[in-house]
Amino acid sequence: MPAEQMIKQYPDIARASGRNRAFLGRAVHYLAAEAGIRQFLDIAPACPAANNTHEVAQRAAPEARIVYVDNDPIVLSHAQPC
Repeated sequence: MPAEQMIKQYPDIARASGRNRAFLGRAVHYLAAEAGIRQFLDIAPACPAANNTHEVAQRAAPEARIVYVDNDPIVLSHAQPC
């Protein structure tokens, strides 16, 4: 579905997406910094954006390890080395 149609059908989608991203950051930060979690599995992460799971987790705990799993070929192309 093109973005214009999605926005027309769900006018709050941009705000909801931003809130979802903010929640992900808070949750990962808490798990890494407070709960001592060092292994993360991010399922269907979509295309790269700011404050990805590995960035947030490794700021709090540099030894944290993250595995991203997605079957979208476009997302996969962003994960390949140049």
